Amino acid sequence: MSFNISLMVNSSPKEQLDKNLSTIQTVSGTLKEETSLIDPTIKIQGSVSSFSNCNYMYIPEFNR
Repeated sequence: MSFNISLMVNSSPKEQLDKNLSTIQTVSGTLKEETSLIDPTIKIQGSVSSFSNCNYMYIPEFNR
C-alpha cells in the first residue's frame, strides 16, 4: 500500500491547541509488511537532509 505523506514544520508552542503548520514537502511512503495501524512503521525513501526540519507529518489515508 503506497500513500502520500505531508512533511511539515509545527512552529506553535506545545500548549497551543490550534497548531500553525507549514508543509515542507510531500513524499510517498509504504507500510512495513507487519505493522500496527495504531503505531505504524512506514518506509520512505529520500535524503535525510530533506527531512531534517520536519517535526510533524500528516497521512490523509489514516486521517491523522
